Amino acid sequence: MNWLHKTYIYVFFISSIYTPFLTAQVQTGDDEIILTFITANDGHWRPVEIDSSFDWLNRMMMQAINERGDVDFVIFNGDLVDRGAYREWYNEQNPENQLSDRDSSFNIPWLYDVKEVYNQLNMPYYVVQGNHDRATWEYWEEVWGYPAKHHFAYGDYAFILLTRHDDRRIFLPVDYAWLEEVLIQYNHKQGVFIFMHAGDSDVMNTTFYDFIDDYSNVIGVFFGHTHEDSLKTVDGLHYFWNGNFMNPIIHYGYRVVYIHESGKIDTYFKHLGPGTKSNRVTLIPTTVSGDSSEKIPEHFQLHQNYPNPFNPSTTIAYSIPRESEVTITIYTITGRKIETMVNEHHQPGEYEVTWYPSPAVSSGIYFCTITVGEGNSAEDTFTKQRSMIYVR
Repeated sequence: MNWLHKTYIYVFFISSIYTPFLTAQVQTGDDEIILTFITANDGHWRPVEIDSSFDWLNRMMMQAINERGDVDFVIFNGDLVDRGAYREWYNEQNPENQLSDRDSSFNIPWLYDVKEVYNQLNMPYYVVQGNHDRATWEYWEEVWGYPAKHHFAYGDYAFILLTRHDDRRIFLPVDYAWLEEVLIQYNHKQGVFIFMHAGDSDVMNTTFYDFIDDYSNVIGVFFGHTHEDSLKTVDGLHYFWNGNFMNPIIHYGYRVVYIHESGKIDTYFKHLGPGTKSNRVTLIPTTVSGDSSEKIPEHFQLHQNYPNPFNPSTTIAYSIPRESEVTITIYTITGRKIETMVNEHHQPGEYEVTWYPSPAVSSGIYFCTITVGEGNSAEDTFTKQRSMIYVR
């Protein structure tokens, strides 16, 4: 028994003592919890014959999650297996056909093995591809049964699993076109959660912040990769880095998220040690006239129309945080006005309007412009434009 086994026995024993206190749901009063999910990452699984510690730690994590009894599903956010250990093992077995971590492309068959470990869970789970999970997207779908870029809805909430990796040692750029398409699809949902493994400089920058700011129902973005338990807030949106479960001493655990009937979100990182919790955040939605089902937006927004391209119609959604005069107009690419869709006084809220182009409108690119006037000065005016593609 090596030091990792001995350490984990101690940690898991201490944790089990506190289990009745640590796994109980957050006190809610009349505000019932309607959804509980967990996200965990960086298990770096390896077979027992190569390193039994990592196999054991992964299995202990499954056991700890099962013992909670309050989880609807789990999302494993990347680095499910360890590419370095696999490459070393492969090269020992194949001295005439060596793999280079930097130059070679390869699929890791251990993904099938770690799937058997995750199948110990008593609830559904989903996986995100990390930089250690070397696999073509075709192979990834073969193993897990859904694409590497995946999304699903659960009641009034949506979950987006975005990979930035494949069978090479690279970090792909964020696929903004795909992400925009999915976010438009879920713009009617009360909340959206985004998961990707690596939150590096290619994500945490003004390009991503400006892009995501157009989607006011995005609640949080979750990362792994750094093996840290940390939190950053940018423009009111929370970005979480959620530890790992490969080391029983440093940031070993998972993040749990509770969604309440009122829309309140309560989340914290649960350390599988002496039972500490960290980076706890509670989000309480603002409501109109005490009605928790009507959320007041934080910003003026004109969302991308959906579907796009479209025929015969498309829906245009927009957000109004304060009482305002609102105009929405459709223009041709040359600036000729086609139709005024909205020209009226709005109370705060989320709105949408559907455009049915007349028979005289031909295929092509059109622009939807929103103008919001709150006063007489330029500072009191909000304007935003979106392009739309009509295909007859």
